[in-house]
Amino acid sequence: MATEVRYDYANQVRPVATNAPVVKLTARIVEWSAVKGYGFISFEKHRIFVHQRDFVVKHKRPEVGDVIQFVLGRDD
Repeated sequence: MATEVRYDYANQVRPVATNAPVVKLTARIVEWSAVKGYGFISFEKHRIFVHQRDFVVKHKRPEVGDVIQFVLGRDD
C-alpha cells in the first residue's frame, strides 16, 4: 500500500484550481534522513524534496525504498 503525501516546492499545500483534475503521482523514496525528518523521492528524471510533515498518512516512518503517492503543488 502506498502512502500519500501532498507536497509542493515551498513546503505548503495549496489547492489547485477547482476545475483542474487532481493527479496523484507515484514515486519511490531514494534518500531519507530519519534524524532530520526529510529526504528525496525520484520521479521521472526529477529529484524532489519531501519533509515528514508533508505526509498525510503517518502510520510508519518513511524509509528508502517506500513507494508513495503524492500531488505536486504550485508555488505562487
